[in-house]
Amino acid sequence: MARLISPQFVIFDFDGVLADTDQAWFSVVVEELAVYGAITTIDDLLKVHRGKVIHDSVPIFEDTFSIKLPIGWAERVIDRAIPEMARRFRPVPGSVEAIRAIADAGLPVAVASGSLRRALVSGVEQLGLMDVLHGRLVSSHDDGRHKPLPDVYLRSCALLGLDPEHGVAVEDSPTGVASASSAGLTVVGFAAHGDEDSLYGAGAQSVIREMDQLLDTLSLLT
Repeated sequence: MARLISPQFVIFDFDGVLADTDQAWFSVVVEELAVYGAITTIDDLLKVHRGKVIHDSVPIFEDTFSIKLPIGWAERVIDRAIPEMARRFRPVPGSVEAIRAIADAGLPVAVASGSLRRALVSGVEQLGLMDVLHGRLVSSHDDGRHKPLPDVYLRSCALLGLDPEHGVAVEDSPTGVASASSAGLTVVGFAAHGDEDSLYGAGAQSVIREMDQLLDTLSLLT
């Protein structure tokens, strides 16, 4: 049973929830791993690394592929991936409409993301949502305390001046769900890729497959 009578605010993850950035990001990762003999696919990386920041993925890559990545490798990936994500940018269908509907209903909204701040700001600008989200963007890179730690969500709640137990987070990865859940929010998982079980397993109270389902789901959190 959810812990709130009705949500007083909603905090969104960015990558995979508001913007479909995974293909662009992981295509660069695949190419940069191949340089060191680590051959993999976007789909295989998504199964393990969706929601993780690249620096947390590096030791997993090294262990999985028995390689040693050089100092600065993660920064090279970031420098290549940010313009690639901007070039191939596309909103998650229904995400812009959902945020605007929630804001129009009088509920505060914010974003808690593992993206670098410059990428986060650029993405929100491309979505045309800066009028709603200006001053309400929190990047875990600001303090280096990344998901699944709860810090980015706790900072988002503090920014809104609201108690986590009265809010809802929308997340698409087990890493993000664990972060929001441990911060004390009720979590709606977004399983656009059909991974409902992993989101429920990480602590999601409800899971949707399409963003168009979000508003009805929020109304049922009682």
